[in-house]
This record gives sequence, structure tokens and C-alpha cells, in this order.
Amino acid sequence: MSISAAVIEARIRQAEPHDAVAWTADCSATVHLDRLTGPAHGLIDPPGNLLADGPRSPARAKWDIDRLEVKRRLYRMCLTRGCAFDIYRWVNLPDLVMLWNSLELPRSVALPWERAFAQLGLISSPTPAPSVRPAV
Repeated sequence: MSISAAVIEARIRQAEPHDAVAWTADCSATVHLDRLTGPAHGLIDPPGNLLADGPRSPARAKWDIDRLEVKRRLYRMCLTRGCAFDIYRWVNLPDLVMLWNSLELPRSVALPWERAFAQLGLISSPTPAPSVRPAV
């Protein structure tokens, strides 16, 4: 399902204040979707605290988030390793929803976000977990 940024923003404005995702990498914060107003375009200095090699990493050069693979990498880092501050600083909700199916997140990360997206009508429903067949 493809949904426009304008529709996403309208649904967020209509949402109740309690509509939120209760998962971040530090497992101690709630992220409110209406605050996901990170940059949508341009060059950014990547978040050094989330880079595998730390703030002095060679990956510290400017990142062009107009390139989808760069934006996907940024969002995966924020959602799997970031705290609420990182998510608020770097993630843009309309872009997150549009890129969602290509992020390849662990189920433990993706499911709470999908529930919140589904609650707001941004996706049809959370993707079911793959069924596990018992060993015979």
C-alpha cells in the first residue's frame, strides 16, 4: 500500500496523544509518532553514537539522505540501536512509512512499530510472524 506524505500527516494530526510506539533500542522509552520530524532531504552528519566504529568512524563523512539506500541505513540504525532522541532527531515519519517494507528489521523491532502504523491506518495490519513447523 502506497500512502502519501500528506495522508500520513493528516492521520497523525487526528491521532490520540497516546498513539505511540513503545520500543527503542534502549527499551526504556516511548516514541510518539507525531514527533518523527527528522530531515527528509539533503546532506547530514551521521549520528556518531550509532556508527559501529563510533564517532571517529570513517563513515562520518556527510550522508546524502536523498539516496534511498543511505536513508534506509540511517533508519535501521536509529530503530535498532538508537534511543528516543536519535529517532526523533533523524527519522521522518512519511519517509519511514514509505520505506518500511524495505528496512529488513528484526521482528522484535518491527512488530511494535507495525502495530502503531496499523492503528493509525498507515499500513493494513502488522505482518504475521513466519510460522514455525515443529520438528518431527
